[in-house]
Amino acid sequence: MKNKLLVIDSDIGTRKLISKVLEQEGYEVDSATSGSAGLATFFERRHMVVLCELKMSGISGQEVLKSIKDQAPQTEVIIMTAYGSVEEAVRVMRLGAQDYLAKPFTREDLVFTVRRAFDKSALAHDNLRLKSALADRKRADLVGSSKTWLNVLDLVERIGPTNATVLLTGESGTGKELIASALHGLSDRSAKPYVALSCTAIPATLLESELFGHTKGSFTGAVREQKGKFELAHTGTIFLDEVGSMPMELQSKLLRVLQERQVDPIGARQPKNIDVRVIAATNTDLKQAVRNKNFREDLFYRLNVIPIHVPPLRERIEDVPLLLRYFIKKYGGDRFTVEPEVDRRLAAYSWPGNVRELENFAQRLVHLSNSEHISLNQLQQGLMPGAGLKGFSQEPVDEFSFVLPEQGVDLEQIERLIIQDVLQRTNNNKSRAARFLGIERHVLLYRLKKFGIDIDRTKSER
Repeated sequence: MKNKLLVIDSDIGTRKLISKVLEQEGYEVDSATSGSAGLATFFERRHMVVLCELKMSGISGQEVLKSIKDQAPQTEVIIMTAYGSVEEAVRVMRLGAQDYLAKPFTREDLVFTVRRAFDKSALAHDNLRLKSALADRKRADLVGSSKTWLNVLDLVERIGPTNATVLLTGESGTGKELIASALHGLSDRSAKPYVALSCTAIPATLLESELFGHTKGSFTGAVREQKGKFELAHTGTIFLDEVGSMPMELQSKLLRVLQERQVDPIGARQPKNIDVRVIAATNTDLKQAVRNKNFREDLFYRLNVIPIHVPPLRERIEDVPLLLRYFIKKYGGDRFTVEPEVDRRLAAYSWPGNVRELENFAQRLVHLSNSEHISLNQLQQGLMPGAGLKGFSQEPVDEFSFVLPEQGVDLEQIERLIIQDVLQRTNNNKSRAARFLGIERHVLLYRLKKFGIDIDRTKSER
């Protein structure tokens, strides 16, 4: 299926020209003369990208788009139109089209648009493949399609089936608990116990007993024998959350457990052998804790066999719409719809509480919204996330204007200057710049290439 493309156009000359150009670029191209023939070809061969003429007799390009996205949402559809109707093109993009090309278009425009569509389709297929694997193990709640998040999921998929010790790092609320559970679900231990313990939720005086267990009468209040979490997780997985908060005196005992694969319950005369996979997590910098003598260096290296950094939501902000709808559906079912402007506004928020904050926000929308259509107006009436917190403004963005010179202007030069100014404001972060300008990231990349703006060279000259 890789690099497989379908061109649907009733004009034989256009169809042949597009096919020739894309074949020269290394794509495997099929073609069809009508919407019905195109759909038949697509459902037989399942292409990653489809280029389709909008105006065709019989089945229209819009109907082709709807049919493909209903059956294969990971396939990207590019709409072609010779009528120059931007409004019509925007409408079909809202229905799921990846992009549109207004005829006549240049070879550069064609190749660039198709390449971007393949990149997006490849990510969607990877996400679908991984989601399928995780869903089989009841881990389909790892929602996201950003490249940053997909890189994490790819690592999870590769490391999950192993017995390697994993150290998850990242801010609170990023989903480290879900990642740990997914690692267990993907392993051969998935049918065995999965035991989680937060090292901050247990008083230090009781943590040793919780981890390693105790015998009856071993200390005041030990009225019966109790197995520790390590013993309960035997043959399975133990998840030690916030391991960086563990007292130093317990760190040496944990190190011995990892080295010897044995636990010493309090008061026991003999150690007990255990077979446990260890996954630890922390929201603190353990390397700095080692330097500050607050965390054992040897324990750090024992835990840090496979490090996985779980990114904060502000570094995968394009996943906010997916996550928002996932949580709204989780708490409110299918009856809610979300206005596109809401997505743009929420993308301007820094989400200091990460995915957990977004989930709480979605619950608030479901329970407090006075309509099943979530609009920007509702957010501005008090449902905004982070109300009163630094990093988010609840004030609407004012319109701006400027005086045009009598002699006229160079529109492309103005566009170039605006893009350069926005890049400077966002420290050359392309995703943030695209959100600031209210355009898709691939549209910004096209304009950077069009205007010859080289961000990497600009950075190196600083």
